[in-house]
Amino acid sequence: AKYIGALKPTFEPRATEHIPEMIELIEKLISKEFAYVADGNVLFSSNKFKEYGKLSGKNLDEMVAGSRVGVESYKKEESDFVLWKPSKEDEPSWKSPWGDGRPGWHIECSAMSEKLLGENFDIHGGGQDLIFPHHENEIAQSECANNNKFANYWVHNGFVTVEGNKMSKSDGNFVTVNELKDSFQGEVIRLTMISTHYRQPLNWTKDNLNESKKTLDKWYTFLSNFKGDELKDANNDNEIMETLLDDMNTPKAISVLHQKFKDCQSGDKELVSNFLYSANEAPFLVVLRCIQVINFLNSLSLTFWALFKALFHFFCLIKSIVSFALSKSFLLRTFELFTSFDETLYVIGFFLGYTNVDDTCVFTSSFSTFFNSSFLEGCFFCSTTAG
Repeated sequence: AKYIGALKPTFEPRATEHIPEMIELIEKLISKEFAYVADGNVLFSSNKFKEYGKLSGKNLDEMVAGSRVGVESYKKEESDFVLWKPSKEDEPSWKSPWGDGRPGWHIECSAMSEKLLGENFDIHGGGQDLIFPHHENEIAQSECANNNKFANYWVHNGFVTVEGNKMSKSDGNFVTVNELKDSFQGEVIRLTMISTHYRQPLNWTKDNLNESKKTLDKWYTFLSNFKGDELKDANNDNEIMETLLDDMNTPKAISVLHQKFKDCQSGDKELVSNFLYSANEAPFLVVLRCIQVINFLNSLSLTFWALFKALFHFFCLIKSIVSFALSKSFLLRTFELFTSFDETLYVIGFFLGYTNVDDTCVFTSSFSTFFNSSFLEGCFFCSTTAG
């Protein structure tokens, strides 16, 4: 998340740590007669919830059992789904009022979201393949248990393919951000992701990543011609925000940015400032800070940079020795605390005796490897030139 500029989740719950909450929720559904016990299973009675199918637009006559549950004789209705079931010999098991077993697929999410977010919360997301039965069943069990609306808004993303093929670990074409770090910077990955509307299918290709990199390089190179204090009084408009308020229409927002970039090629500082702040006011303020830092660093002597360069190589040597001797011991992890200096080191890289952008990126890449961390997300000045 950090590498692509996304916020870290406030909570990252594990289902196995919330079994008591699941049992409590199931007991509530049984007491309200929305669920029943049969042969050691607890099932939700779908016909008791009159709004069942409101998210997917399906009706009970069209519905079949959930994808993880076969149609069994103990079900009263084919569309009833499991809340708790006996475990097989090779499956995890927990004690419950209905015997040793494990929770059903759907009850896990309802129990954890209720504990951490409350009975009602704003936005629930997921892939389009989860609309039915998973999200439909979450709504049913949560709203019947609490007599309250479950989620106010549902956001479902389109399917992801890789080079035109379905993304699958078994097919060997499963791509992670960590795997992309060696070739592409975080903001390149981020721009590629948001170039397609979240509800539409996303075809993940290296060509798309390279195109995003070229776009950002073009923008950054142009902005590097301006000093920070030249662009501080931006006359921003609401055009970008209006597109984002239209169901997070990120492709349209990017199209607006391209037009704003085209308009500012004359060098008009007001138009440049408008483009800069429209792109993303908060992250691009980092660009302004970088430009201001560069103006300051230019005033320092070459002796200072020679000493700094020597210090950098000294730390690389020490880190290599520590890595060899102590692996992931306490001392090595202490070195990783230096990641907080990423933003400063990004800019300083220009002035350590390297004379062009490619060499600078060799330096910044070395520092990223040295500290065993990602590049600073959001620092847009020179980060896309590596890879």
